[in-house]
Amino acid sequence: MFNSTEGYLNFRSYVGKSFIDIKYNEDILFSQAIEVRSKKIDYYNQYSKMIGDLSNYSSALIFFSQSPVYKEFDLDNISKKNFYEYYMFFEYLFRDENLPSAFEYISRNLHTILKEEIQSVPNSLAVNVDSNSIIEMISNPENLEKTTEDYYISRQLNGYLPKELNECNYYDDVDTVENRFFKDFLETINDYINELINHSVKMDYIHDQLLKYKEIMSYFLSQRFFKDISKMDYPPLNSQVLQKKEGYRDILQYFLMLEFTFRMSWNQLNENFIGYEKKLSELYELWGYFKLLEVLQDLTNSEISFESIFTENEWNLSLREGEPVSKDIFIEGVPVNISLLYNKTFKRNNDFYSYSVELRPDYTFVIKINDNKYFIHFDAKYKLYMENESFKLADIHKMHTYKDAISNSVGAFVLYPGKKSQLYKTNHEFKYGVGAFPLNPSYDDKNKDELVKFINILLRKLVEYEYNLR
Repeated sequence: MFNSTEGYLNFRSYVGKSFIDIKYNEDILFSQAIEVRSKKIDYYNQYSKMIGDLSNYSSALIFFSQSPVYKEFDLDNISKKNFYEYYMFFEYLFRDENLPSAFEYISRNLHTILKEEIQSVPNSLAVNVDSNSIIEMISNPENLEKTTEDYYISRQLNGYLPKELNECNYYDDVDTVENRFFKDFLETINDYINELINHSVKMDYIHDQLLKYKEIMSYFLSQRFFKDISKMDYPPLNSQVLQKKEGYRDILQYFLMLEFTFRMSWNQLNENFIGYEKKLSELYELWGYFKLLEVLQDLTNSEISFESIFTENEWNLSLREGEPVSKDIFIEGVPVNISLLYNKTFKRNNDFYSYSVELRPDYTFVIKINDNKYFIHFDAKYKLYMENESFKLADIHKMHTYKDAISNSVGAFVLYPGKKSQLYKTNHEFKYGVGAFPLNPSYDDKNKDELVKFINILLRKLVEYEYNLR
């Protein structure tokens, strides 16, 4: 007789592949692979979008000459992701706006080079006769024959004409190094998909999705123009076509994301991102930081330098926690400095002051006007009420803690993957209080624009308050 026991497995914020092992005396009697999925809305699209975006951010470091990881690459020494990481990357890659869109554009606008073809034709059929053909006529007497025709050339050649002429024709050739790279990338993706299919469980979601991707790849690789494109000898990573031409630059980006990104180690996510189970809240927090960096870029109309974001040791990357990414702008002619802090600790007896306990918002915008400093705080919360896709009230309570305990705070707001914005304004003319903003990976551009608009309004109110410009 076996005793039966019931219980629950709580994976908390972790998602992805995991295993259940049944052991007896340290021997595994039974092992079952399982997949842990989030209850959050549109999980597969959101998760794959965040992975794709973070891959894009890190792969951008590779060819930026001032990047801390700019160096030569050894393609034969790239560490590979596990199967689930590949699959989640493919969830991102096969979005309509990504690989399918790039393929459609390239197939209609293939890069070609003008090739020259020399053909020997009878002189009566020759159309394009250039200087080289004339030289060939004179230097090859065996090709000359006597003629009674009175032509200018026959008079110059003492009554002789060439039997045949070398005619030069030009045509567009699709067998370029860029197209070989394009073809090789698609074949590589196809090989990975076949390998994943062999390792997936039949009749589950992942297996079905992989079969769809395989069908798409079969369509791509069946295009006739690929028959005229030969095998790639080496990846032409310095090609201006790959780096600049529409469609091709997307393929280069996907290649870099696939091959290089996970060789670089994001120290903040080593335990939570690489491997089987992924801590979704940590991934969302890191992804949110880069989205707010984009907000800072839009607010100041300037680029963020890589060295201001990362520290590195070989391939190990760390975000500069608590250090400002700073930009200067003018608002109504008034100089304003805007900084973004990631995981900055506020405490007593410090310039970043909390009058009670130590507090550490995920992100803080620091606004400096004259000698005064103002804070706008944001916290990433990958959670929501499922029934109405709204923020959780407990998170609003936390925002009150930031706003009330941290001196010079003009607002504190939740960022969450929902749809509803909410602002709870104070009676103060520029202090907005607390609230929540959606930052949804499925609608990140729209959400980012709303944040830019909101912070712009706050900036102008602060300038008016400082200079009494009303």
